[in-house]
Amino acid sequence: MTTPILLIIVMVFTAGCNVMFEEKEYTEEEKQMMAEAREVIKEFNYSLYMADSEDELKEAINNTWFNADEVYESIVDTYKEAKAMDYKDMDIDISEELLVANEDHTLFTYTALVEVSLTGIDDQVSKYDHKNDYQFKKADDGSYKLEKIGEKDDE
Repeated sequence: MTTPILLIIVMVFTAGCNVMFEEKEYTEEEKQMMAEAREVIKEFNYSLYMADSEDELKEAINNTWFNADEVYESIVDTYKEAKAMDYKDMDIDISEELLVANEDHTLFTYTALVEVSLTGIDDQVSKYDHKNDYQFKKADDGSYKLEKIGEKDDE
């Protein structure tokens, strides 16, 4: 008698786990939003480490952020430190994506793990990764720009 009850409990638990860990199905519009978010994140990171000048950095920040002046002022020192490292190449890999959007898709939060590999002129590779919540807002031109980046606490 106990075996059938245990079997039923295991089946119910397994079915619940499958639903809990099932991957979300995104609409075509949401997939496009995710693709655009990836490109914005790549452009922002690339400019921070690889822009040839502060003007190029500023242009990339204007392309990717709503509050561009404020963001530029907050990262210009990081850019100068990166330029001093003299990186010659950069690779960005984005995974563990999740998108949550409002009904009219004018705002969304995109959560992702961003892994960055930077190669110096001495061929030394530096790697780092971070998982963040990227908050996007639709701009007047129909593109999406960052409003805020918040660290994701998975612990």
